[in-house]
Amino acid sequence: MKKLVLFAGVLVAVSFASCNGAKEKAAEATEAAVETVEATVDSVAAVVDSTAEAIADTIKAAI
Repeated sequence: MKKLVLFAGVLVAVSFASCNGAKEKAAEATEAAVETVEATVDSVAAVVDSTAEAIADTIKAAI
């Protein structure tokens, strides 16, 4: 989770640096970065959920 937050911070920092201080462009880049991070979080959450289910099934089968 810390890596995702760090990744989001890096994306925002790069988006501000690449826009040369243009507020409108920075806002668009920030929105795109947020959408990318949200999509990444959703995909990671899906993997975590499926892994948790698999682990729970393995534990139930072992009992």
